[in-house]
Amino acid sequence: MEFRPRLQRAETKEEKKAREDFVEIVDAILRLADLLRLRYILTVPGAGAFEPRPNHDGRAEPAAREQLDEFRKALHAYFESARRKLGAEANENGATKRAWDRTKGKFAEVLTLLVLLRQLSPGSRRGSPEEIDAMEGFDPIELTDRGNRLFLSGQTRMTDTVSGLATRPDLVLATSRDPTPGTVVQLIECKCVKKLTASVLRNEFGKASDLKAKPFCYTIYSWESVRPKHKEAARRLGISVVDLREILTRGGDIGEHLADRLGCRFVRVTLVLQQILRVGFFGGADSA
Repeated sequence: MEFRPRLQRAETKEEKKAREDFVEIVDAILRLADLLRLRYILTVPGAGAFEPRPNHDGRAEPAAREQLDEFRKALHAYFESARRKLGAEANENGATKRAWDRTKGKFAEVLTLLVLLRQLSPGSRRGSPEEIDAMEGFDPIELTDRGNRLFLSGQTRMTDTVSGLATRPDLVLATSRDPTPGTVVQLIECKCVKKLTASVLRNEFGKASDLKAKPFCYTIYSWESVRPKHKEAARRLGISVVDLREILTRGGDIGEHLADRLGCRFVRVTLVLQQILRVGFFGGADSA
């Protein structure tokens, strides 16, 4: 089932790219949801849930095609809701691009959430799958990385900032259920602006500094190709950048490509985690 708006005129290049990005990312979300079906129940507000169905002996069977289609419909319904709010009736193609601009950060957040859940091990044994709201904030999920206990939070409120202003990062990995600068291992912001520029980098560096983020523990996404000079600038500022355009144009499994890009950062994450456990975030020499 492929998403394709009712065309009223020829698609522009930007409209076509928006439609194709939407389809590719939703397909990647569905593949990961299928792989994680025995561990987690994914819900979409007002649209439905994707969960394993027990067979006759009570065990969860592999997800049937109709289950995946139902979850796909739920994701499409979320997107269509944004289209309706933007007045889709006036211009189908134009509304599609505007709706994607409005929601693509959230879809990237869901994809990243599933990638992390796939990369990290469940923290505690549960008798039934854990329910997660795929589009809204969720309670901390207990996970483990190389035997270390971690908590993954979505849209959690953080108040311990330099400015004293509260903020809600998209995704936070920490060694405590309530993340603080002393326990945060990784911050991931999926809703970066369309194109990474010098001003955006400086702005994101300010956010990372306000959150007291350790170098390379703050990750941002760019929806357009990142120029080499901006990659180098991000490196100098201690910011990790994920080039989503590069991932989307590679073809193949987007989820696997994103896992590879995030996975290379787990080397740094593990070093930071070891430092937190050894001396505390600001409690000793900075070696990370």
